[in-house]
Amino acid sequence: DLMNQKVSEMGLLNTHFDNVLGYESDNNYSTASDIAAIMMYALNSPLIVDILSVSDAYPFYGKYIKDGEYTDLRFWHHSSLFHTVQGKGKSRIYAYETKYGISFELENADFIGGKTGTLGTGTSSDPWIYSLVSFASLNGETYIAVTAKTYNSYSVMKDAKTIYDTYLN
Repeated sequence: DLMNQKVSEMGLLNTHFDNVLGYESDNNYSTASDIAAIMMYALNSPLIVDILSVSDAYPFYGKYIKDGEYTDLRFWHHSSLFHTVQGKGKSRIYAYETKYGISFELENADFIGGKTGTLGTGTSSDPWIYSLVSFASLNGETYIAVTAKTYNSYSVMKDAKTIYDTYLN
């Protein structure tokens, strides 16, 4: 409800969240321009920038109640953009570098980070759809690209690289 309230306040008319994790649902939808606007808003938070640009793992700390007592909690965010977790799949950048045999780098800008998306299609021929909203910087300016609806994880990186390299020079 809070996420839907925020996008409404932002004037985004083509986005609705049915759950906070982005799990598949007919009531979870957005457009590339709305996703870009959400990222633009999110980049105003230094914490979110840190989380979305961490190349390894980002620790979160908190407390929870166990047996009536507060207990410390620590868990890790592993970015599926940058970080490959043993036994839990490969990162998007790893997939790109493996496919093309070169490091993922932009020609003129610095690739900073982003948020990946994955949806199951329910088909055996193309079981997943991949998307990415990313951000890069050039000359002190931040740029956002949304790449979506690819059927392999390296393609969202290739598409983002093509966009940044074509328009940021």
